[in-house]
Amino acid sequence: MVHLATEIFNNVKDPGMVDQFFKYKSQIFNAPFNQLNAEKLRENLRLYKQRKNVERLKIIQTLKDRIENLYIDEKLKPEKLQEYTEALVRVMKFTSVIQAFTLELPRFMPKYNELKHFNA
Repeated sequence: MVHLATEIFNNVKDPGMVDQFFKYKSQIFNAPFNQLNAEKLRENLRLYKQRKNVERLKIIQTLKDRIENLYIDEKLKPEKLQEYTEALVRVMKFTSVIQAFTLELPRFMPKYNELKHFNA
């Protein structure tokens, strides 16, 4: 453990990155300490962020698909669909909130004839 701490101290100059190591510790420190080094931790962090980004994009796509399905009979224009999705994502920010909202979408989205007044 001391060796790993020294390795981090000597090779990771960005304190923000070190903070992220500990913020996502279960994903970053995923091997015995004697098998980890600063480069491996950086790689684990990069892979974790990449995985979370892909997960977020899938959840946003699910939201978009659910909005499209909700208004399927009205032939919602693709640019409007994109606008509504982006506005909702911007307001909700967190992936977990977006995912939860996606499940409750029909209860909260306006009826098609009310969409022109919809401004997220």
